[in-house]
This record gives sequence, structure tokens and C-alpha cells, in this order.
Amino acid sequence: MRRLGRDLDEGTARFAFQGAIGVGTFATLASLGLGLRGSTLGAAIFLVLALVSLGALAYFGRIYLRLRRRRWQTELERPNAALQQLFDRARAEQAAAPAATEAPAPEGEDTDRA
Repeated sequence: MRRLGRDLDEGTARFAFQGAIGVGTFATLASLGLGLRGSTLGAAIFLVLALVSLGALAYFGRIYLRLRRRRWQTELERPNAALQQLFDRARAEQAAAPAATEAPAPEGEDTDRA
């Protein structure tokens, strides 16, 4: 059995996620409005729609966040590799340089003072 979110790209997942937010907001407000006016059946139908959209929001939100995280990782690989190479080179140069010896502090001077 194939997974449902496998064929979605990031744009489609974001669109579905934002659509679920909109439908859920509308259904919640419609349920509240109908409930206050005394139409319990209409309020119950919109409440069920709001709960279904809440499930869709959680489902598409997970897919969207997973796809966005994957895209960010691939976009950051090249700059991170260049930065890591720069740091490795600086560490190697620092290890190759002779350690400078510090002169002892004169007597009576506070060594903790900057």
C-alpha cells in the first residue's frame, strides 16, 4: 500500500495546509454562528467539518514541514561544506604554528583584569 503524501511536492502540501486552515476557520465560525442562532443541526455539520479540517491540517502540516526541512538541508549543504573546509584549514594552521609562550604577569598586577 502506498503512502498518501509521497506524491506531494512542497508547494502542493503548503497549499493544502493553508486550505485546511481556511476551511477549518470558516467551519468553526459558521458552527459558532449557527449554534448561537439555534440551528443545532447546521452547527453540528459545520463542527464535524471543522474537526475533519483539523485532521487535514495536522496531516498536511506534517508533510509540508518534512518537505521543507529536507529542502533546507539540501540548500545548506554547500555553504556548510565550504565553511567546514575553512574551519578545518584554520585549525590545521593553528596546530602547525608554534605555541606562543606568555610572559608571567609582573608582581602586584591583577591578572584577571582585562
